[in-house]
Amino acid sequence: MLIHRVASDDMTWHKDLISSAPRVSSQVDLTLDDKQVLRSIQQLNFIQMKRKSK
Repeated sequence: MLIHRVASDDMTWHKDLISSAPRVSSQVDLTLDDKQVLRSIQQLNFIQMKRKSK
């Protein structure tokens, strides 16, 4: 009996949630500003460490 009430409330909650949720397009326009990232990458300095010979 309790499980039926819980299941009923769960279904009602999902229906209310879906009906009140705003409709959003599945496609998103994403614009990234990558200038700072590219500048940081260009400023990287790589060195090669040599192992000391014994």
